[in-house]
Amino acid sequence: MKVVQTRVQGLIYRLDNLVPPLIGICLMSIAMVFFGKDIPQNYIKLYVTGLFTIPIGVTVWLAVFNSGKSKVEEYSFSVTEDAIVFRSLSGSGYMPISEYKDYVVKGWWPMTICIIGSKSSIKFSQTVFSAKQINQIKNELDRLR
Repeated sequence: MKVVQTRVQGLIYRLDNLVPPLIGICLMSIAMVFFGKDIPQNYIKLYVTGLFTIPIGVTVWLAVFNSGKSKVEEYSFSVTEDAIVFRSLSGSGYMPISEYKDYVVKGWWPMTICIIGSKSSIKFSQTVFSAKQINQIKNELDRLR
């Protein structure tokens, strides 16, 4: 079984994770403008522009141009005969089936799915995948118990 993050869910997840930090950047930038009289305004503008451009640029690239044979899977979860694998752009988690013990859902928002093994664990936010995909993952993990 393999579940791959959909394009729409990818946008929702990125917006959910981008908006709070961008608000923090805005507040910090406003504070720098008012309280950082010694900092040249051009540096502040460059700083803010860079911090907005990079995450928004990556989001637009993934939403619009990430397709075809060279498509990058942002997030995927798979269960094979041998292992449970969670992949993301920042790395992957791997757990042999023989080590799998159980899974728990922690937190309030966003909830985190923690797959518990005897030697390692895999954690990811429940908002990474759609509700239907999360149900598929939970059903598969229940089947492995």
